[in-house]
Amino acid sequence: MEKPATGASSDVGGKSVVGITNSSNSSVTNTYASSGTYNVSLIVTGAGGASTNTYTAYIVVKPNPMLGKPVLSGGSLILSGTNGPAGVQYRILTSTNVALALTNWTPVLTNVFAPNGSYGYTNSATTNSDGFFILVSP
Repeated sequence: MEKPATGASSDVGGKSVVGITNSSNSSVTNTYASSGTYNVSLIVTGAGGASTNTYTAYIVVKPNPMLGKPVLSGGSLILSGTNGPAGVQYRILTSTNVALALTNWTPVLTNVFAPNGSYGYTNSATTNSDGFFILVSP
């Protein structure tokens, strides 16, 4: 979306932002509290009048990936879940100390979310017999 001209305002997902000027290189940011599909409107006013461009369903906010119930099967721990953004990379990290900073956790799997948003990881007891696991997606 182009930067609005002087005197422009915008409606980003139901929140009105006023007084954006192109000359100051301002940009609009917005944080969405819940998942959903949002419209974006750009309203420009000036000496020649006003004009509005609305982009329907322009922003789609997906829910955070959800971890399903862990399953123990034949000595293996199976982690799986849903709601991941299709094609986006995720990592499963492990640590024996849950209080460690994530940079000190050990990656055990790097993969991408499936087209339906699902993901999974199977940990055998011989691979990592005890520890904590976390899903990280950039």
